[in-house]
Amino acid sequence: MELPRCDARDDEAVRAVLTDWERGRLVQEMVEKGVDAGLSSAVRDAVKAGRPGAGTGDKGWEHGGLFKAFDMARKRLEGQARELRGAAGARAEKARATELKRYKVVSRDFKKRGEDAEGRYKFFDGDIDRLVAEDELVGLVLEDDEAGQGELTAWQRFRLRMADLWYRIRRALARFWAWLTGRRGRASEKRMATPHRIMIMGRDMSDSLRRALYLSPRFRKRMDGLVKAQVKEDGDIGSALSPEEYEALAAKAFDDYLKERRKEAAEEKKRQKQAIEEEGAVISKEKEREEEAHRRKLDDIEKEKEKGLASVDGELDDRAIDEVKRAIRKDLEGMGYISRGKEGAPMVTGRMMDHFADILYGMEMRGLAARVRPGYGASEEKQGTYEKMEMRSVHEISRSDLVESIIRARVQHPRKKGLYDDDFMIYNEMSSRRNHVVLMFDKSGSMEENGRISAAKKAVLALYKAAKRSNKKNIVDLVAFDTQVHVTDLVELWDSKPAGFTNTGEALRTARGLISGTKADRKVVYLITDGLPEAFTDKDGKDRAGDRKKSLEYALQQARLLGKVHGQRLIILLLEPEEGMYVDAATEIARQAEGRLVVTDPARLSGDMLVDYATATAGA
Repeated sequence: MELPRCDARDDEAVRAVLTDWERGRLVQEMVEKGVDAGLSSAVRDAVKAGRPGAGTGDKGWEHGGLFKAFDMARKRLEGQARELRGAAGARAEKARATELKRYKVVSRDFKKRGEDAEGRYKFFDGDIDRLVAEDELVGLVLEDDEAGQGELTAWQRFRLRMADLWYRIRRALARFWAWLTGRRGRASEKRMATPHRIMIMGRDMSDSLRRALYLSPRFRKRMDGLVKAQVKEDGDIGSALSPEEYEALAAKAFDDYLKERRKEAAEEKKRQKQAIEEEGAVISKEKEREEEAHRRKLDDIEKEKEKGLASVDGELDDRAIDEVKRAIRKDLEGMGYISRGKEGAPMVTGRMMDHFADILYGMEMRGLAARVRPGYGASEEKQGTYEKMEMRSVHEISRSDLVESIIRARVQHPRKKGLYDDDFMIYNEMSSRRNHVVLMFDKSGSMEENGRISAAKKAVLALYKAAKRSNKKNIVDLVAFDTQVHVTDLVELWDSKPAGFTNTGEALRTARGLISGTKADRKVVYLITDGLPEAFTDKDGKDRAGDRKKSLEYALQQARLLGKVHGQRLIILLLEPEEGMYVDAATEIARQAEGRLVVTDPARLSGDMLVDYATATAGA
């Protein structure tokens, strides 16, 4: 049976013409990994190996049909690639425009905050007298100065003369009173202060101060307090001083007051300047962080754009691979190699498993060329019927069909000259003797260790194919057993999962039932296990586990019954026995059935079974 060539129709977009090597590898991948995963793995391996300069992967994929189908699909999808690249570029440009717009708004906000801070700094960085001018007392002098910028009115001149006359009268009266009371010496002391020029905002305010003293009662009241504090005298200060003395002392007191206010304004200016500088530093750091974030954002957008453009090729590959997979899957379904399960998932069929068994058999036979010579069935009685098939051993090359082999080589590797082992087709003479082979394997929980269950499945499939190739009329039964025993088919065999205990006795009873009623010339039973019998079936047909003694007794009993079947031969293959009692128990079971025991491991299991089968069926 041969896997379909997966040739697409002329009107289909994908055309996959697979070589024999590709078909075999494809089957192997799908069976071992699952239909979808195996198909994906095979196509990707073919793409990887087929591209120029790859230098990796299996050479069998090079110049094969899978890569050609992929290349054809990818070229057809190139138009979509241009659209994808355009979309990636458009997304990047949109993201860049959005980021630039955001950064423009943020920059405008930073600029405004900086200008506001600068404005406050400039206000306080002006003449300190502008701050001093905000003082209430100083403001009274400035108001009078603004009012006195022009000529005084007659009324103002009259008020000034009357004020001067009043202060002179008060002084005269104060001196007369001092004379009467004997305090003249104290009153006659001169309290003249050095005249002061009052400068505010670059202007001489001496006259304005004098006018304010006489024209503003509120200013005069405040200045009386300052003068008293200066001369340290209570009472009516105006009556104790002459107008000249009072004006001089008032000028000095006001000048001292101005100095104190200027000092306070300078400190306020320093404090405000420091606060504004700190605020500016905060704004500057925030702006630097924002600029760095903006640069990173633009870099990320550019990298994302490059990544998107680079991913187009990967996405294009994925789409082309999907097309190839769909085409192959469709052909495989049409030929009955895969089917759909209850939930629509693809699954392998018996036809594919049969092909997989053929592959496993061929792989093992190529590795066993030296051990199986001159080849199984070399001295068997033949019936003169020949069948054309692939060569499985170099010892079969003498029966090759050279013309068919050359044609096959040109199809499989048109660019490579020469004939390889996979190219040869031989004529195989069919045997006239019919065999009945029962292949039983233990699928208890312990078989999961060290790949034993996988090795057992592959060994069963390889020997199944060996029996079928030697004679199509051979009968092959497949039996899987744990606590229970199941007669199975190729698909169910491969899907078996390790679980339960080892019911060796019931497996032997099932084998006896299968071979007892047949008229085959030979009856060969293979039993693959890794341990002691751990389960048995009681008289009521119920499977029991846990009693090793009864389980071993039941196995020995069934082995003796099997040994009574005419023409039967039992071979027990014991995998990696942990203790000597495992070997002892298996040896005794084989002895009771007049069979033999082979102790082996997962790596040698298939080869040991094929060698034994070749030996067992070689003689008459």
